[in-house]
Amino acid sequence: MVLIRKIGLPGNPELGIAAIDESGQIWLSPQFPEHIPGSKYLRSEAARQLAVIRARRKRYAQVHTPIDPKDRVVIVVDDGAATGSTMVSALRYLRQKHPARLIATFAVASTDALALLRPIADDLIYLAAPEPFFAVGTFFQDFREVSDDEVLEILRKSRSRYLPHCPPHAPAPRKSRR
Repeated sequence: MVLIRKIGLPGNPELGIAAIDESGQIWLSPQFPEHIPGSKYLRSEAARQLAVIRARRKRYAQVHTPIDPKDRVVIVVDDGAATGSTMVSALRYLRQKHPARLIATFAVASTDALALLRPIADDLIYLAAPEPFFAVGTFFQDFREVSDDEVLEILRKSRSRYLPHCPPHAPAPRKSRR
């Protein structure tokens, strides 16, 4: 699990002008060049979002130990990519961890987001890339945010149901040498 937070446009927080990863790295969308990295808004919003990431990581660590993605196939799942900011940030963060393959998957994406993601991901898997693209939420019947409590419950259930014999730090599978 990688934690990324969107940095929204002032006055329109759902429109991601940037994203911040767990290490504090900010990725600024090229679609919004007027919001330079040194702007007061960007600095304060990045600090606020990084605090959210750190609090969530601490809370989620109670039931989910991070897995080292090195030499593994990593699949990053998101509901959609409008600007691509959060997915680009997630992929760049994970790419530094040297996965064997890095796959981005989501239900819906804009063609602009796909263009940003293609050079970073080894594969892109998505259901739709409609033109014109308005917002990710318009493609879902229920687009409410998942609460931290719901995430924790899902992590608990998945660990006990699907991985009962897998230690939290199981080594990456080795390639056979035939």
